[in-house]
Amino acid sequence: MLAAACAGNSPAQAPSSPLEVQVWGSLPGMHKRGEIDALVTLDTLLPAENAFALGARAGLLGEITVADGTAYVARTEGTREVSNTKGRDLDDGACLLVWAVVPRWQVQTIDRAVPIAELGEYLAEKIGHDGPTPFRIVGLFKELDWHVVDGPTAPGIEASCEAHSAAGIRFQAEGLLNAQLVGFWSTEHKAIFTRHDSLHHTHVIVSGAEPRTGHVDGGVIPAGCALLLPE
Repeated sequence: MLAAACAGNSPAQAPSSPLEVQVWGSLPGMHKRGEIDALVTLDTLLPAENAFALGARAGLLGEITVADGTAYVARTEGTREVSNTKGRDLDDGACLLVWAVVPRWQVQTIDRAVPIAELGEYLAEKIGHDGPTPFRIVGLFKELDWHVVDGPTAPGIEASCEAHSAAGIRFQAEGLLNAQLVGFWSTEHKAIFTRHDSLHHTHVIVSGAEPRTGHVDGGVIPAGCALLLPE
């Protein structure tokens, strides 16, 4: 079931998914129409046990990821620098947010190396329905690229999602990263919360004394990582 708030906060239902997923905003809204004001703030949603989410910070000034009810926010202020914050009581607003509460997960093992470019099709084999589905992938990553959007340096509002990503502040794995991917997969939300040529929208949380987060662009998921899907 999908509770959509792409044009506001009115919920709608899509019975093809067994789990309720809420969406505020859309990729075309941000990138084509300049709709980058806050549609929801984290302090209205958190604390929430077992919550998972991803999106863009209002003003396109960073990335938001939520895992197990904890928010990870990568903030930018137009200086090409990123500050990362982890917490449960953050008041950041989002111009795009995809959200679900997942009480229980089933765990399986990634059985082969999966390029990020092939992740949507790989997940399609595992999920078994068309509707929006949160997922997690946990493990050690050697090849992973991600970015943090930096609004003031992003292209004009007619630019593509790819152009906005390319203008973001970019990062690449150096050595092995202990990380968790948090994503949402769907065949029904192209050009809503996934790009027109993709079946998933995925963020990364890099573990460490100061965890980092951002939007995943590329890389390879190694065999042996844990794939978690809702029960």
